[in-house]
Amino acid sequence: MSHDATAWAKAQTTGSSPAKFILMVLADYAGTDYSCYPSVKKLAEVTELGESTVRAATKLLAEKGILRVFYRYRDNHTRRSSRYQLLVEGPDTPEPDAEDWAGHRQPTADVYRQDLAGTPQEPADSQRQELAVIPHKDPSLREPSVVTPGASRTKIATRLPDDFQPTEEMKSWFVAESLHTVITDPRIEHATFCDYWWAKAGADARKLDWPATWRNWMRRAANDASRSIYRSATAAYKPSTTDQRISQGQALADKYRKQGL
Repeated sequence: MSHDATAWAKAQTTGSSPAKFILMVLADYAGTDYSCYPSVKKLAEVTELGESTVRAATKLLAEKGILRVFYRYRDNHTRRSSRYQLLVEGPDTPEPDAEDWAGHRQPTADVYRQDLAGTPQEPADSQRQELAVIPHKDPSLREPSVVTPGASRTKIATRLPDDFQPTEEMKSWFVAESLHTVITDPRIEHATFCDYWWAKAGADARKLDWPATWRNWMRRAANDASRSIYRSATAAYKPSTTDQRISQGQALADKYRKQGL
């Protein structure tokens, strides 16, 4: 635990109670480099918040320049928990000196160093390969893909990113397909989509094209909603036995009245 990080976190204005809570927990976990790597599940357990709320909170903190996020991967390219760094010293806070994301290091200002004559110096081969994979500090952006010279460009199925959000193109498609006229609250449906795929385990939880998977989900949701509306509108009224007996009695009384009885 870093007391400097805790004191700094208390002084920050986040505009969100969940975000402030998450910030305080991260500060409690943070080491001397102001970073830590608890999983979203762990943060949700500690704070008693939903996992989607935790993800939204870390995204908000990153957008406000309070938090820096680094994606971590295992040797088989599957995602590990992200490393979070509190920007206690502002944007110039030194990045963590950790090996778990060494292959995904942000390029620093001295990558292209200048010699005494002022001539830019080309990076070494190892640096070029390192620069091929750059993590986005803003979680609203798409995750980086691993690219090495001469490697196959075949797409690899991945799990749904922690920060998955519909793009403007996806939103335009949603409106063009008139799905907004059937799905009453797209935000809830999107949250349901994310929670389902984040919780799902196994190979089926990995997809090559998450936007396409999202579109298919929304189509099915709209079809289900349409069928529900149709069943409600066409359901025939079924009178009760008491109603039927009263109707029969009234009909018999009318018959006798006509006969003068």
